[in-house]
Amino acid sequence: EVFDEVVEVAIRERVDAVVHAGDLFDTYRPNPQTYYYAYRSLRRLRDAGIPFLVVAGQHDQPKASALTPLRVLEEMELVRVLATDRPRTTVASLRSGELGIAALPYVPPQLAGEVVKELRRPDAGRRVLVAHLLLKELGIPNAHLSVAELRASDYDYVALGDYHMRYSTTYGSTPVVYPGSTEALDVLESSDERYVALVDLSKREASVGWVGLTRF
Repeated sequence: EVFDEVVEVAIRERVDAVVHAGDLFDTYRPNPQTYYYAYRSLRRLRDAGIPFLVVAGQHDQPKASALTPLRVLEEMELVRVLATDRPRTTVASLRSGELGIAALPYVPPQLAGEVVKELRRPDAGRRVLVAHLLLKELGIPNAHLSVAELRASDYDYVALGDYHMRYSTTYGSTPVVYPGSTEALDVLESSDERYVALVDLSKREASVGWVGLTRF
């Protein structure tokens, strides 16, 4: 229900794209019911002409040589997978023009310092970084990288996943944002507030607005 609410917000706000920073699924082996609901909701976005851009979190990644469930949705033309196991840079053609995207999927924290060196800044007028990791600024164990190590200033906006509560900071003029999960998954995440971020990249500096969710 809350994922449907996110879709409704996207359609109502006429966004150019929905960006998801990982762990779309809670397991790399989703059951048929989970696939059904994902298909039903994502089809509404597709029919509205809104692409769903996603990077793989650890829950989306198979533990052995197997297919991530994100690829199934991509084959159905419901999502565009930005990266699954290694960094990748791409340029997406959206309704308002081109958007350069540097994508960093989940990697173990001990590898993050080396893997981030593979990330190339996109050659586009507007640039975002989408990554599934834990910032050192959060002050929690097993963090991956700091904002400086991510080279956040190379981008107009940084969209992050893996931390389930809302958190935002800036690096120079670049917003660095965790919208948080759309619902609480355990008692430690219990909160009466859940959000999606509305990001405007049409001006010189990105601006971030928030839409509160109600169905979680």
